[in-house]
Amino acid sequence: MMCRDTYFSDILRADKLLKTHGFDRWPTEEEIILYLFEMNDRIDAICSFVGVETSKDIRGRWIVRNAEQEVIH
Repeated sequence: MMCRDTYFSDILRADKLLKTHGFDRWPTEEEIILYLFEMNDRIDAICSFVGVETSKDIRGRWIVRNAEQEVIH
């Protein structure tokens, strides 16, 4: 059983994490989806700027490749 102090500290930690990511409260499903699309656009912009791209390898793990298709773990 979770003690009261742990429970409330976990809630405060989650609240701080949400605020760090720009949410004033627990987001709705739509807000989460829009946030994920925005994050994907940010990652694409950064990758484009530094000349790399992300993809999944044969095992389904995300990897980063440069313009010459070399894997950069």
